[in-house]
Amino acid sequence: MSEKKLTKQERENASKALASQRSERSERPKRELVWRRASDIKEKSIEWIWKKHIARGKLVMIGGDPGLGKSQVALDVAARVTTGADWPDGAKGAGVGASVVILSAEDDADDTMVPRLDFMAADRAKVYVVNASRPVGENEKLSPVNLVADIDALRETIEKIGDVALVVIDPLSEYLGGVNTDKTGEVRVALAQLRMLAAEMKFAVLVIMHLNKSEQQSAIYRVSGSMAFMALMRKVYLVTPGLQDPASRLFMPIKANVGSLGDSRTFSIEGENGDKDTPRTRVVWGSSSNLDADSVFKTLLNRRLGGDGGEKLNDAKNTLRLILKDAPQLVAKVEEEMKVFGISSATYRRARFELGVVTEKVGKKGPKDPWMLRLPPPGEEGKKKFSK
Repeated sequence: MSEKKLTKQERENASKALASQRSERSERPKRELVWRRASDIKEKSIEWIWKKHIARGKLVMIGGDPGLGKSQVALDVAARVTTGADWPDGAKGAGVGASVVILSAEDDADDTMVPRLDFMAADRAKVYVVNASRPVGENEKLSPVNLVADIDALRETIEKIGDVALVVIDPLSEYLGGVNTDKTGEVRVALAQLRMLAAEMKFAVLVIMHLNKSEQQSAIYRVSGSMAFMALMRKVYLVTPGLQDPASRLFMPIKANVGSLGDSRTFSIEGENGDKDTPRTRVVWGSSSNLDADSVFKTLLNRRLGGDGGEKLNDAKNTLRLILKDAPQLVAKVEEEMKVFGISSATYRRARFELGVVTEKVGKKGPKDPWMLRLPPPGEEGKKKFSK
């Protein structure tokens, strides 16, 4: 087959495009790579704040659903840093307090964070709460902190304080400006400067993240947004409800790029004088546990969806097959039809999971495009099963 020849106009356009690219490259400042020979690099030990858990110069994540105590665990860590106290697993603290910078978009400082820090016996003089950013000299022009645009301001603040060991960001997604948190490239670029700043100034970064709604996925895929968040973190922990006591929680490691993975640990939230409604609450740590996050999520989901299901579950599966047999359907439409057939939401969700029904977006896959459900490919149906 002969190749199609370009017209004169197409050749001229291509020539102009190449000339434009060369011109742009010539106008940009010449760049070079910064490198070192490995034999010239001196080895150094990891400088732990909480041994095996949180290290200076590293990014650490705590993920979990709302209301389980992620922020309180972060404050417990912050309080111990300010006093140099020992750690929940018996690891020795620094013995001398260091400063902590906190960026919190969800809890107010005066009626929530400060009462908690006080009840946790933190040295409040070493806690610096960042409220907003503004142009230098323009006190009235406050705006939310953006870790991309305000990274130099963060550097200057840490330099002024002088002994910062920890920066807490709760939640991280609120401090990334217009970054699309589902896009790996944008997330990596946005966090690159924070990561380099932490390494240079030797402070740890503890970020809070929420979970997505994909309950059937492995624990490591449950954090909202791009997998770049998970990849950039050196240690990742998840907070879940406990399996025995409704008031208990589990703090579970799911990723470790520095140090060992370690054990899970139980904890609960205690109010001053036993008052559950007081803002003065603290974390009470319990014993270590060998439970892993995947097993815990599976057990919790099984309980929530109500056991084996029996005849009702089979009816729900058959109904789903009937609704989806000809073509994919909108999620909302399927849910409505299942209600018409008298199938509970819990049984519907379990049937959907066990059938392996695929959830996907249509259109350009933007935030406003609808979600659809379709049956799995032949041979894939029914491979997923719950276990108690």
